[in-house]
Formats: sequence, C-alpha cells, structure tokens
Amino acid sequence: MKIVKTKLSGLLGVLLAIVLLLGLPINPVMAANGNAETELFAVVNLDGTLARGFGAVSSQRLSTGAYEVIFNRNVRNCAYVATVGLAGSSGATEPAAVSVVGRYNNVNGVYVATSGFSLGTQKDEPFHLIVQCPHTVRRGITPVTHSQLSRQLSDKNLISYWVDGSTAANDVYDDANVVMVNLGYFSTDGTAKFAPMVGDSSMHELINDWKIQDKTVLLSMGGTLLNAPDDAVNPQDWGFFFDNPSDGHLENFVNSLPDLLADWEFDGLDLDVEGKTLVNSTDAIAFNNDFAAAVRDVLSDKIVALTVPAQSVIVSSEVPYIGTKWVPGSAAYNTLVPMSQQPTFDANFDLIQIMMYDMDGDPDRTYHVSNLSCDRDSVEYRAQTIYEYTHPHEFSFQDWVTENCSGSDCVESGTNDAQWNQFDGIDPSKIVMGVIAADGPNQGYLSPEDISSDIIKDENVQNGMVWESHADANENYAISIAVKEVIDASSP
Repeated sequence: MKIVKTKLSGLLGVLLAIVLLLGLPINPVMAANGNAETELFAVVNLDGTLARGFGAVSSQRLSTGAYEVIFNRNVRNCAYVATVGLAGSSGATEPAAVSVVGRYNNVNGVYVATSGFSLGTQKDEPFHLIVQCPHTVRRGITPVTHSQLSRQLSDKNLISYWVDGSTAANDVYDDANVVMVNLGYFSTDGTAKFAPMVGDSSMHELINDWKIQDKTVLLSMGGTLLNAPDDAVNPQDWGFFFDNPSDGHLENFVNSLPDLLADWEFDGLDLDVEGKTLVNSTDAIAFNNDFAAAVRDVLSDKIVALTVPAQSVIVSSEVPYIGTKWVPGSAAYNTLVPMSQQPTFDANFDLIQIMMYDMDGDPDRTYHVSNLSCDRDSVEYRAQTIYEYTHPHEFSFQDWVTENCSGSDCVESGTNDAQWNQFDGIDPSKIVMGVIAADGPNQGYLSPEDISSDIIKDENVQNGMVWESHADANENYAISIAVKEVIDASSP
C-alpha cells in the first residue's frame, strides 16, 4: 500500500504541475487531504461592486486597477489567491495580471491590484478572490463531536456552578453531571491562571471528588473578579485579546491553556461574556473568528462553553441593534446573531449558556404562544428567550452611533449590520437554561414551580445550569430538582 500511495502522490504532483503550466483552472476547495480548505471568497465586478461572496462584507474600487475587499473576520494570517474573471456565466476577460496583499489599515481586508499583460500598467478588471485561513483548514466547519472530546457530554446536562469563596465544601447537587468552577483569570500579559481561594490542596481534593462521582468539571473565566490577584486584568474583558492582536496577549493565553487545564484536571473551559466585551457586530465576529477559534485550536479535545446574557438574542422593536448605542455601562443586544452566522461557530462551542437572570432594564418580549407581551419577571419571558435563541427570525437591524458618550466611550455599529438580519437559530441541543438558586434584587429569580411548569417544558430544554451551588444547597436543592425535572422531560 505504501508503494501505491507514493506512486499516486507522484502522479498527482505531475498532473498538478501540468495544470499549472497550462493555466487550467484549479478547484481551490480541495486540499491534498481531500478536506475543504476555502472559507471565504469574493467575486468583484469591474467597477468594484461585490457580485457575490462568502464572508465578504464589502468591496470597492480605490483607483484604476486597485480594489479593496473586506471580510467579516481577521484575514491577516490567511492566504490570498485571485484571478481575473467575469461574475456571470458567459463571455471572458482578456489575459491580465493580479497581485494581492493584506490591507495595511484593516486586518479584515485584502488589497487587489489588476493590470493588463500588453502594457503592464494597472487596468480595471473583474476578479475572483479566495481566502484560506489555517484554523478553518484543520477543522473545516464541522462541529466537534462528543466522540472527539476527552470527557464526553451527555445528551442532557445539569450544570452546577461552584463559586470559589462562597463555599469551600462540596455542596454540588448529586445529580448534576457537570460542575463549572468559578473563577479562572488572565493576567496582564494574557496568561491563563487559576488561584483558588480555598487553597490548591483543597481545590484538588474537590475536583478529585467530583471526578470520582463521574462529573465533568469545567473552569469558568470572564466577568468581574471580586478578589482579583495583583497580576489580573479586572474586569476580565475579552476585548483585551482581539482589540490589539499584535501585542502577543492572545498567543500567551492560548498557549497557557492546555497546561492549566491539565494541571487541575479540568475537562474544558467556560468563556463568560459579560459587560462591554462585545459592543458591536465587529467585536462579536472577532470574538468568534479570532479569539474563540484560537482557543478551540489548542483545546480540540476539550469542552468549550460560551456563557452569554439573555439579551444576546432578543426579538424586540425597542432594540433593533447589534451591540449597544447607550455606552458606557450598557449591555449589548443581539451580539450572538452575527456570531452564530460565522462558519466556525458550531465548531468553537459545545454549549451556549444563557444567563436568564440579571436582566434589569431589558425590554419586554412577545410570547410566541399567546402573542402577548411579557415582562422579564415572568415565566413566559424565560420560555420566549429560549424560543428566540433556537428558532429562525428575520431581524431589521439598524446602524447606530452611541448616545450620551464622550471620548473613547463613543463607538458605532459594525459595517452594514443589515447583512446579519437572517438568523437561523442555534442548535437546541447546545442551549443551556441558566437560572439562579435564590431570590435577590434585580436577579430574575424563578420559583421551582415556575421552572418546572409546562410553559418551560414546552420549549424542550435539554440542558440547565444553576447558579450557584452554595445557595442551591441552602434551599435544599429545590431549583436543581426543578431544572432536572425540565431536562428529564425533554427529547434530544
């Protein structure tokens, strides 16, 4: 078999050389391993308008024979291939030369120059541009399957959130099969760290106890650190990594993750996105395509969860925006809509955990069963939240600029947010209903009776999270018991 393979490889190399020599078209989608490599492309007309594309946001003619193509992600570390050609199915262009380079002032852009063969001077030409990116080559756009994970997730998962500092005991609900441990952090140079307040020895014992009980244990990171170590960035804003990609912080973070998780025997990572981390669609796309994809690359056999505020998908005429126009301090709306439309989204995240609490100030939703408005304190609001995350919807997003701001607080929407209007919904098997274990001001508490009601069960909730284990134990696990009832009633 080795000899046959070698001969075939040699023959393929000869054929490829002949194809290149004769100028025959090559299918850029197939690599030597037979896997799809091309993630992005753009077909651009002679006048610079975008005929069609995948991941292409815009294109324009800058001057004679000079064009710019902007994609919905950072393409600085990708490969660019271009050829002249019409967008249609008839006619042909005269032979021409094309050169490509990354756009110097935009990491999402590619500069394309076209020139005629006869004169050698720049000349307007239509062209096809393909962009191949390394992290997508390795995984394609196929979601990581349970069989690829070192610690498998169940079809139904009950997650208990254990908060370091609130307790030093193993007060996790017995029937919870996943424990999220609060809280890891990243330092000022980007390195991922974990410094439990209960002490290293006690933390190792707790993790070992959970493993003996066959529980999956994840390290949660993100949010505000109440007892921040001296070297920690606080709050833990993920924009720290993708706002300045050349500072080396992202490389330090992802390179430190495998050893950190191995040292503590964590089965994966929870990325908690809160506050102003994602202020517009540009941030949301960068978080998925640049940050989360890099995390997945080094944690290919680990579980990666994403925790988001409830308003990350919200169907309301009051907030026809991606992000927030009311900074500083405002929550961002609908940021998961453009993020979920990225080719690598399903591969990046195994669970999408919705914090269905801390919703003070969120607009009402219209409950899809009764078609009546419901406020955020109602059980119908929680059911509608799950429905909006998991079902298609056509938005009417508007571009915006911030109000009541000054200086660096002033931001604006991403480019052409209307391109993300068509939301297909997120895989229901990944959605986690996050609830709190005890009542409190502006917390969005639901009683056990409300949680286990048919209104929630009708949304076929397959995963649930209870924040947090200490408060849950103090209430005799009434909330965990109710969430388990909902999960048990679901159909994968």
